[in-house]
Amino acid sequence: MKKNLIQPVSISIAAILFLIAITACSKKGEAGKTKPVETRLKVTTYNVHFFQAGYEPVKKTINDIKPDVIALQEVLLVQGRNYAANLSKDLSYHHISSTPYVSYDNIKWVLSFLSIYPIKKWSETRLGEYRRALQITIDCGGKEVNLVTMHLTPFTWSDKNLLQANRNMAMLRKREINDLLKWSGKPESAVILLGDFNSLPFMDELAPIVEAGYKNIIREIGNTVNGTFKLETWVKTAIKRNMPGFPVPDDIMLDYILVSDGVKPLSIETLESKSSDHLPLSAEVLITEKTDRRPD
Repeated sequence: MKKNLIQPVSISIAAILFLIAITACSKKGEAGKTKPVETRLKVTTYNVHFFQAGYEPVKKTINDIKPDVIALQEVLLVQGRNYAANLSKDLSYHHISSTPYVSYDNIKWVLSFLSIYPIKKWSETRLGEYRRALQITIDCGGKEVNLVTMHLTPFTWSDKNLLQANRNMAMLRKREINDLLKWSGKPESAVILLGDFNSLPFMDELAPIVEAGYKNIIREIGNTVNGTFKLETWVKTAIKRNMPGFPVPDDIMLDYILVSDGVKPLSIETLESKSSDHLPLSAEVLITEKTDRRPD
């Protein structure tokens, strides 16, 4: 009787072990490769307009968004006080800032990153004559992710020849984008570009970045989002006067998030806020990592 009782149990254990072995093999897939491991990341780009609306409104906006990583442009640096450093302390983020790229007397602007993940390394470079780009590498769930932010030359106003003046600004932006790509090269790992490009979608100034291997999230997922910069009434009136027949919207898109292979876009949205003349642009992405393993 004992022999009959033990035999079915032994068979059951053997069956369970067999099923576990099959499951383990199926997870590795063909040629001993594992399935990609994915990590969700919420990234945001936000031109804070040198905190003209105040420190607290900007802090509240970031706290409401709760991004994993946020790139900030026009961050104020006054008499040694870096406003991004204050934000990192008040909101419990890791932080890094660039050297100043705009100076007015004792007031300077820097680029900054706030990240919930430790910043493993960082670097920066000059773009064109005066602009800069800032790059960080974070450890995101065991995966390295590179993020780059920049603030390119803005549009300008001219009472004499508005179109020619802005053609000149466009040439400066093209040079800055060329410098950016020379510095960063084609992406060989997970890379996210996010910042204030000061370029309209129909101008196609981002084409070299796309040709280098990056995907504009807005176009990639076919999502329609509101612009990140609202035009004041006097600006719309002036544009209509100088460029009759040109359709003038209520808002325009100046800020973008672009990603390399290894970063899968999930969503993107423009968020309402009154703490700056720009609106935050926020995206959800998946960071994927394929790990090759030799068969045991």
